[in-house]
Amino acid sequence: MRIFFFGITLYFLLFPGLAIGVERQDHSAYSGKYNISTISVQDLTNTAKNWHILDARPGRTWKNRTIPNSLHLAWEDFTSATTQKPLYQLLPFKRLAENFEKLGLHEKSPVVLFGDTDKSWGSEGWGLWLLLRMGHQGPIRILDGGSKAWKKAGFAMNAPNHSAISPEKYSFQLNDSISIDAAEIRKNPSGYRFIDVRTKFEWFSGHIPGAVHIPWRKFATSDGHILPKEKLEVLLKKHNITLDQPIIYYCSAGVRSGFAWLVHEFAHPGVAKNFVGGMEEWEATMPKK
Repeated sequence: MRIFFFGITLYFLLFPGLAIGVERQDHSAYSGKYNISTISVQDLTNTAKNWHILDARPGRTWKNRTIPNSLHLAWEDFTSATTQKPLYQLLPFKRLAENFEKLGLHEKSPVVLFGDTDKSWGSEGWGLWLLLRMGHQGPIRILDGGSKAWKKAGFAMNAPNHSAISPEKYSFQLNDSISIDAAEIRKNPSGYRFIDVRTKFEWFSGHIPGAVHIPWRKFATSDGHILPKEKLEVLLKKHNITLDQPIIYYCSAGVRSGFAWLVHEFAHPGVAKNFVGGMEEWEATMPKK
């Protein structure tokens, strides 16, 4: 018996990557078509060399302190500012692919995204949505609890110290099923349910007709973890959201709604899309009277 337990212990010490591997999905009951899930802090520390770790927090935060060997992916670097609404628009898809290449990614790279939920507006969710929008084929994980969980577990965050990046070729094939624009919505507005995830002030300043208001922070727990499936179902039911129609999540420009969309996709209760142009695109394309 002692020999047996010694053998088991030695196995896990010598081969931790087999016990906690890239394909393991501990924190999500996700059963959809994408290779996405959450990953715990412990699992990430044990398998860090297998992942491209991307910090989705604001650039100044990443430059100050980040998880070792992480690179920076934030929505500001993948959008362009304009002088008219919508103020921020996605870069052309070819440019997006080039930016992924500069991060050393190809379309099958295993990726872990993390943020701090509050300060980053949930941009880790937007980052995952963007990768899937580009047709990413590799596994994508969200660090469960984000930077808060990392620090709570006692692990250090340092100034960026990643090794030299070897540019890759990112071949993309757009996934239109998770995105929608104002023109498409206006073809059949009664065919969707709309969830506005902006602040109460923004909501009262104007919203899409028929939408319900659920602030995006409601899609995370108080300590920054993604809302579990059963709690999301309660949240939607509380606001009389049924799943007989596709749900459109929107904010002002797609970042906060990208996080809400992610939580919905993890729970997998029904079809959902991120209206990335958000309220700014809706107002900018309003038919003139």
